[in-house]
Amino acid sequence: MGIPPRNIRRAASEAVRVLMDPNMSPGLKASTVISILDEALADPNMPLFSRVIFWQVISLLEQIKDSV
Repeated sequence: MGIPPRNIRRAASEAVRVLMDPNMSPGLKASTVISILDEALADPNMPLFSRVIFWQVISLLEQIKDSV
């Protein structure tokens, strides 16, 4: 498997930072992280194992909504 490329690690770190932000609502966190991961998925050199993990995370985040 190996170590993921730097841009993949950077996207994952940024996603964690957003998710840990106490000032953002859950829905805003989810949509922001989806955007970050989706941008990273556009890289054609992304390893398949990283791509699958990002898809799984996005799938989970798509279920999160803000309560009205």
